Amino acid sequence: MNVEDDGTVRIYANTGPAMARAKELISGLTGEIEVGKTYKGRVVSLKDFGAFVEIFPGRDGLVHISELSETRIARVEDAVKMGDLLEVKCIGVDDKGRVKLSRKAVLREAAGTNGSPGRN
Repeated sequence: MNVEDDGTVRIYANTGPAMARAKELISGLTGEIEVGKTYKGRVVSLKDFGAFVEIFPGRDGLVHISELSETRIARVEDAVKMGDLLEVKCIGVDDKGRVKLSRKAVLREAAGTNGSPGRN
């Protein structure tokens, strides 16, 4: 990888998969979290009200207990545990930069529903 004086980043790799992985790693270090985008992350903290998922190194967001599952769950631990890898969707970033994530949105997209009763 080379970074030019003008900020241009050039990535070199021997194979296509290696190039894709290098881009993914660099994006993870420098990328911004975007509302509406889906990310893979690791559960790094469990609280009574939800789970914190790290989606970029040093950047995490909250998956509120109501956004962990399609069905109501009594405890966060009923849906996830520390270290679990999850696909989550960014559903918002507040004015303090706190990231709101949803696992339920990803599950609905995988099922081909939009979450409205009676609609697909």
